[in-house]
Amino acid sequence: MSTAKRRALAIRDRYGLRSPPTDEALLAVCEAEGLTVLDGCPELVGRVREVLIEDCLCLACDLDPCERRWLIAHGLGHWLLHKPGVWFFHQDARAARSQQEWQAEAFAGWLLCAGEDGGPPPLAVLEEGVGAVCAWARAPYLSVERWLRAALAPGVPLRSRA
Repeated sequence: MSTAKRRALAIRDRYGLRSPPTDEALLAVCEAEGLTVLDGCPELVGRVREVLIEDCLCLACDLDPCERRWLIAHGLGHWLLHKPGVWFFHQDARAARSQQEWQAEAFAGWLLCAGEDGGPPPLAVLEEGVGAVCAWARAPYLSVERWLRAALAPGVPLRSRA
């Protein structure tokens, strides 16, 4: 089990998060873990969607609710997995990813999308495809698709957009 998965599932257990966690529960976890979330930072423009500086996660102004949820979970992953005090910023899907970015993405996936048993989302949801998982977890399509492809065993069929 990866460090990101282990930490995300431990957070779910510690705070009694259900699948998928509510926005309020996600923010309560951030607060309990010492991470302040600031919405609508006008300094973040273009491809920069979030910045983590010290114990503050700053989010861009124009985020849709699904992207906001993912970026909060992603920033919490950085906060818990990586050395505090180093700043991180999230760029769009074309951005080059470091190991720490992949870990934060995996953390977000396991925190927001794991089933009640700590495994993948419920089979009934998975069978409907990536879009159904996004709707169930209230998370953005490309992020969920990347997480599912990494989280599921190779060869597991995954229905995605045509």
